[in-house]
Amino acid sequence: MARAPIPAAASADVCSLKGSGGGEAAAAVAPAAARGDDEEAGSQEETVDDEVAQERGPLEAERSERRQMIAGLPESGPAQPQRVKVDGQWREVWPHEWGMTLAQIRQMYREARKDQERPLLAGAIMHELVQDHIVPKTAKTGVGYALMVNETKPKEVNIMVSHAWSENAELFLRRLERSLSEDDVVFVCAFSLYQCEDGFGPTILQQLGVTASESPFRKVLEHIHRKMNQGLLTRLRPFLMALPYVVFAGTLTFYSCYIIYLGCVPRFDECYYFELDLDRFMPELTGGLTWKRKPVDPADSFAFPLVVALYVVGLLIQFVLCRWKIYYGYMLAVPNRNCDLYSRLWCVYEIFV
Repeated sequence: MARAPIPAAASADVCSLKGSGGGEAAAAVAPAAARGDDEEAGSQEETVDDEVAQERGPLEAERSERRQMIAGLPESGPAQPQRVKVDGQWREVWPHEWGMTLAQIRQMYREARKDQERPLLAGAIMHELVQDHIVPKTAKTGVGYALMVNETKPKEVNIMVSHAWSENAELFLRRLERSLSEDDVVFVCAFSLYQCEDGFGPTILQQLGVTASESPFRKVLEHIHRKMNQGLLTRLRPFLMALPYVVFAGTLTFYSCYIIYLGCVPRFDECYYFELDLDRFMPELTGGLTWKRKPVDPADSFAFPLVVALYVVGLLIQFVLCRWKIYYGYMLAVPNRNCDLYSRLWCVYEIFV
């Protein structure tokens, strides 16, 4: 019996093919037809989702893109970056730019204390701070709190902070304030990693990777180490930071020695000294102590101008160093009474490896 011709349409009735002796053909067509239907349905759903997202606004459209992008990542594998959209283009941001300043941390705490539903209490621990305040604020953003507040211009980390989830949140802030300057940019695990696990950003496992060598903590420390050994100014930073104080101390020492040598306090063209009237009783209190002045010897006239010049040089060096920041990085392990430092296994690994 001749086989019936196989319909080209995806809507062909598989049962009628079987009844006409086309069982084999039906079996071959059924999966292809099903795949075609699934692909068509999937494309239609994506189109509908994109249209709905566009109708709701650019924020929803960006979130839709995020979900699709994150859905394509493997659940386990190499450590993943966080991603931000700048000028319509997605940009990968790696851990060394997941930083925030001390002023931004203070602002985060102020907002948490003023929260109407769950205000940050004095006895709250870091875990509660993250779950009650950071997670709700960063939900559906796909980035950690640090990158969220610096999305347009991520900040380069220079201090890696080790903390414990069970330590008091307020005490943690106080210890940071005692240890950091206003210019420092810190990586704090609780604030830098995306903690939400909501499908809009990489999971914690995806951010950590599968080996300790590719974890964000290791990457940040490697970045700090590389920057500290890069460039002559960075290596000379300790000397440069001490230079203004050396100039000031040297200037004061030179001026004091010259006063002792001359027996008077030199100025540009005059030298001042005290004259004590010993004929008076207690001349210091009865007006017997008067200032006198005399011309400065031309050979000694250079002293005061030199002192002024050195002092100005010291001020200029101090001003330049304040305006021109030289990279200086390190790891800060914040102590607490709730757990031992060595219980932070990754910290121990990074410290000793």
